[in-house]
Amino acid sequence: MEKIVIGAATVYGAYADTFQVVDELADAGFCSVEIVDERTKDFSRQEIDSLAKLGLNLSMHCPFVSLMYCHPNYNRAKPELEILRNSMQTALDMGCTDYVLHGGEIPLLFTLSKSRDYLLDLMIDRTKPIIEAYSKQGLKVHVENVSFGEQIGKQVSDIIKLQREIEGLGFCYDVAHGALTMDTQEILSTLKPDYLHLSDNRLKEDEHLALGDGYLPFRNILRLLYDFNGPVIIEAKSFDACVRSKLYLEDILKML
Repeated sequence: MEKIVIGAATVYGAYADTFQVVDELADAGFCSVEIVDERTKDFSRQEIDSLAKLGLNLSMHCPFVSLMYCHPNYNRAKPELEILRNSMQTALDMGCTDYVLHGGEIPLLFTLSKSRDYLLDLMIDRTKPIIEAYSKQGLKVHVENVSFGEQIGKQVSDIIKLQREIEGLGFCYDVAHGALTMDTQEILSTLKPDYLHLSDNRLKEDEHLALGDGYLPFRNILRLLYDFNGPVIIEAKSFDACVRSKLYLEDILKML
């Protein structure tokens, strides 16, 4: 991991001006910024153009609140798919190189008569054309492992099937999520991460703490990722936590 570039996400700035959040992260020495497309309003053309001109290595995280691609009633899923398509287009227009995807919620009512795998197939059939179309235009899309609720991406088998069925789909490994689902070893022995999310927690919930403020053994985890050379994004809940996490991570990397 000697040549990695440490970036940060704008997750803490949901109510703030995204340009200002990106600008303060750049001033703090982050050369890579993940823009979280979960805001109080859509991006304007002026915002997109301004962010594209910053000269930073930008990526984007998909909208994720109440996300559901696999509802058996297609009319319920259709607006979500349109949101995904528009978000990917925004990422492309902004000059983002990478895009992080959540698999979305599983409607448990429908698992009473249909299998979880049936609903996963619905998600694949509906998102595959969108993901592959934007992948061909140069946007690297990565599905993320999740740790909350009943969602696609919470099981390792979900990621395996998604990558098998959707051409060019990468894997975003969220270290904090992996610790909460207690399958770090299984994930890293089965899947090859292309993109990394880092935050800390106290092994009860996804707290987005600064690295070192929780219980995760980052030195041991990063040893398992010794040959990783993709984007590393800190997902902390404040600007200060992002800066402290960067310093903490740099110290650990020097000792590996």
